[in-house]
Amino acid sequence: MARPEVEVTGNRISIAKLNELFTELRELFRAVKREKRDAVSIADFCEGHGISVALYYKLKDQGQTPVEMEVGSRKLISKEAAAAWRRAREAATEENTTRLTKDLPAARGA
Repeated sequence: MARPEVEVTGNRISIAKLNELFTELRELFRAVKREKRDAVSIADFCEGHGISVALYYKLKDQGQTPVEMEVGSRKLISKEAAAAWRRAREAATEENTTRLTKDLPAARGA
């Protein structure tokens, strides 16, 4: 059976392409809604920071996640806590990079 197509001002656009565009638009809309909120769920936080929920809980076991607040039975992360977490992660990365760079010449000379 042939794939259905939709005629749009003389150009043919497949249903698959329309679905892809709709998905992108929906994701952009969710991102804008999330940006306007003062606090987000753990799942939204992970999506917004490009990490999996599994990685989030692995980091949580290591004490490396943002401060969570409880609202009823939900756990939310405020914009401020997320920003503080990003700064802490950047500082830790910079510290590790500086330490590794300092150790590098000593390793080469050995």
